[in-house]
Amino acid sequence: MLSYATTPQEVFPSGPHFSKTGKSRSATVYIGGKPPYRDGPIIFPAGRHRRNIIAIAVLARSLSPCSACLSVIGVIDMRPSSVSYQLAAFLIAAARRNTPLSLPSATIPTATLYFIKTFKSSLAMSHNILITGASGYLGGTLLNRLGEANLPPYGKLFALIRTDDQAEKAKKLYGAEPLRFDAYNEDAVLEALRSHHITVVYHLIDPRTEVSQLAFIKALGEVKKQTGSEVHFLHTTGAKIFSSHADAPTDRPLLDTDPELYHIQKSQKPSNEFFQAAVATNNLVIEQAEVHGVQAYIFAPCIVYGQGEGFGNVISIQTVAVVRAAKGAGRVYRTDQGQPTWPVCHVYDNTTLYISLLRAILNGAKPDHGRNGYYLASSGSVVWDDLYSAIAKSLKQRGVIGDDTVATADKAALEEMGKALGCPASFVPIMVGGKCTFVAERANKKLGWQAKYSPEHVLENADAEVELILKNLK
Repeated sequence: MLSYATTPQEVFPSGPHFSKTGKSRSATVYIGGKPPYRDGPIIFPAGRHRRNIIAIAVLARSLSPCSACLSVIGVIDMRPSSVSYQLAAFLIAAARRNTPLSLPSATIPTATLYFIKTFKSSLAMSHNILITGASGYLGGTLLNRLGEANLPPYGKLFALIRTDDQAEKAKKLYGAEPLRFDAYNEDAVLEALRSHHITVVYHLIDPRTEVSQLAFIKALGEVKKQTGSEVHFLHTTGAKIFSSHADAPTDRPLLDTDPELYHIQKSQKPSNEFFQAAVATNNLVIEQAEVHGVQAYIFAPCIVYGQGEGFGNVISIQTVAVVRAAKGAGRVYRTDQGQPTWPVCHVYDNTTLYISLLRAILNGAKPDHGRNGYYLASSGSVVWDDLYSAIAKSLKQRGVIGDDTVATADKAALEEMGKALGCPASFVPIMVGGKCTFVAERANKKLGWQAKYSPEHVLENADAEVELILKNLK
């Protein structure tokens, strides 16, 4: 049974040090650094032993990266000349330096070797997690939901932030330790991940350019060398990268479980520079992760809707674009011929898939990754015209537009829509239309993920979505 000291103990900052605490025959283990210690001293009683022997433990929260685990090293003879005492000091010192454990096995008793293996295993199995995009729509909702997700034990949760205000909110609202560094600077990323022993990165910023993603992948590779832990990188891309806009096939369902999906992406030749870069980034993430021994996941949100739950942005992108364009042009316009469809997903379901994948990682379940690691977050698809009509009806009821019928955009309408969206007229169809036949299968089959909301819910919820958007438009 653990026993904690009720009186202050002498602190030895240069540690590790061991000291008896009177009649209780306990020992306090101090792990270097300067006081105050995050988790306080670790006290183990040894009342049943009459001699100077104690149990030495290493509490993971005091020793990154082996957080969320309490490893009993063994019953230690307190005499400085004893092998067990020296071994305990060695293990703790190695942990403090965060260096690999290496000691000639021939000099260590079999029982002691078992303790070393257990200790090394606890180092390798514990994960520290970094979420980027903490103030964003998806990232903020994810951080908000992690606290109630009942995940397997892990070490620390970090959030990449940009301001003091964000830092305070990340810590207060989500219990995340805020980190501030340049996500596009390779040296800064490496220093942040190595110093905090971050082994899982959820990348929710800038899906187009590869600079930040490659910096994180290289840094994770170094952390793997340092700790021996498996390392994981989730790249948040978008369904547009698997659509007509990016030259993806749309004449058939494109399954996220298609074993040829990586090669399909490699063969895509978008005419638009934006999509050329975004497709290349998806491919580079997979390829560079293989080079550096990182398990990579390509996570594709689609039309995400519903109120975000973070401290920053609470509205989406695609539905917001339709509303903005309609306000600017005076009515809702379609930009495509025929009845193209697009996958949809409520922000809650998008978040539960993020969490389901993280749960599999923390459980050591080895979820599909790399060239087989594409995950579309979607409950199904809707026809764009149906979504346009639902939004138009709500906008008319609120007096934002005068006509709730959906028209086909001509050149003049595209110009007005472009002004409202802050983009050239030629880019408007990319913002509010297109065809995407991407289908989600992997999450359901491999992770047991189930969407709470049907695809039709986006139509049923259109009025609430419009109200949310109008309230938060800047």
